[in-house]
Amino acid sequence: MDHAEIRFNILHYLYQKHYSNELGHKQRIDKIIEGSGLQDIHRNAIYGDVIFLLNKGLIEGKHYLGDSYPNHVKITKNGIDQVEHIIYQIGYDIKNSGSIVQVKKTQFNEILKNEGPSSKIQAAFQYIKNNPELFTSIFDKVTRAFLGK
Repeated sequence: MDHAEIRFNILHYLYQKHYSNELGHKQRIDKIIEGSGLQDIHRNAIYGDVIFLLNKGLIEGKHYLGDSYPNHVKITKNGIDQVEHIIYQIGYDIKNSGSIVQVKKTQFNEILKNEGPSSKIQAAFQYIKNNPELFTSIFDKVTRAFLGK
């Protein structure tokens, strides 16, 4: 997993927490790692990506004395916009892709009709995770464009 994917997983996790009963609550970094499936990634890579997201204004958190990264973070309005924009851009690219079979396009377009931003984003994210062979190039292109490499 590269840095753009790690960043998206962190943002997606925080996005889901924002649209839950934990609205406004900062999340512990170790819980984010566990909840977003990043347990097998070297911690220093994750901490570096947390700092990247913090410096980009996509998350916010506080540093404690002696720590180089915040222990607790939450998504900002810019981070929410980023997650939504990535998913909608993927949907746009899928609609205009000639390489993805029509059935998969139709299934993904149905997901984008879900009510509420959180359920739509969650369903789209799960669909992408369950069908990675269809979305790898699109997901790579979009996350790199928005979250950098």
